[in-house]
Amino acid sequence: MIGKTFWQDASIGGAVLGLVNLAEVALSVVLPSNAGIISIASLVATIYLIIYFTRKRVPLYGHYGFSYGQCMDFIVVMGLFAGVMQGAGQVIMANFFFTDYYNGLLVEAQQQMRELYSGMMKPEQMTQMAEWSRKAMFSPAVVLVSNIYSNVIGKAFLGLFASLAIKRDPDIFYNNGQ
Repeated sequence: MIGKTFWQDASIGGAVLGLVNLAEVALSVVLPSNAGIISIASLVATIYLIIYFTRKRVPLYGHYGFSYGQCMDFIVVMGLFAGVMQGAGQVIMANFFFTDYYNGLLVEAQQQMRELYSGMMKPEQMTQMAEWSRKAMFSPAVVLVSNIYSNVIGKAFLGLFASLAIKRDPDIFYNNGQ
């Protein structure tokens, strides 16, 4: 029972976390003046949801307890699913909904690279670097993998602290039903 629901619970929790992260990105694009407040609200919601979904797992383990490692395992897998959800959403946003915004970010980043590397790189190298960055920014595979990576690392970092509050030691007085 526990093993069967692990992936289902992690995928549901990860999907919700991914949607919260996607909402943060979309709202920050639409309301750039409120991006700081949106980011803080998203962080608070993410921490709450990590604790909420992980605590839902604790009763399934009963008297055996729910260790720090089990908490971290579940949170990291939720981060994996959140990364898939957020990556897929960002591919859609970058290629269909907020294309002008992402193009603006790309132009700004390329301008900064030109200023930074002006004496170190040849113009054709700069052009090639600009082409590669454009391909990477709008490539579904690159966006998906980078979102999965960043979500796993980010959720694992938050999980380091959340797991301290969630873990439950086994019942030392349980005698295997005897």
